[in-house]
Amino acid sequence: MDERPFEQVQKDLTDQFVRDEPATETDEELGNAVLGVILQSERLRHGVEASGPKQAEVDRETINRLYNQTELGPEHVFAESIFKRLAVDPASAMRHYRQAIDQRNRTQSQRAKSARPRSYDSITRLINDIVRDDPALKTTAVLDELAAIDGIIISDGEIRNTQDAETMKVSNLPSRVSDARKRFSG
Repeated sequence: MDERPFEQVQKDLTDQFVRDEPATETDEELGNAVLGVILQSERLRHGVEASGPKQAEVDRETINRLYNQTELGPEHVFAESIFKRLAVDPASAMRHYRQAIDQRNRTQSQRAKSARPRSYDSITRLINDIVRDDPALKTTAVLDELAAIDGIIISDGEIRNTQDAETMKVSNLPSRVSDARKRFSG
């Protein structure tokens, strides 16, 4: 029997899986590999080294616990669905997992692309409004239009909104105009 603490043995088993995982190509191969790591981990935890009736019993109990997971809280409902599928059809578990990750990535990507107008300061919102009307405006023209707005003061290299005390350096205006053009140029 291995003399190392179980936590170390389990960590080594997981590290080996992570190193070897790229060799799996299909959902079925990956699902079977994940299930194999779980079964091996439980065998080690129960001190079962050789195949036989004791190993078969530990494997049966592990599969049963995966399928009938009741120890996790509601925040782990997705993990429970993966465990249940892993016990019955490892390939389905991996497809489900990959689809969920892909969906989460698409959602995050859409969220990142969406405009968040409330996150802009008042001067940037004014720049956005000016550029939205005419994306071809030069930075100097945008500065002139800002200067024409009541409550905007341009002095000492700063643009100041007197209504909310927001300030911005005039030297930052070209990048703000460029960002606004990107947002509104289709």
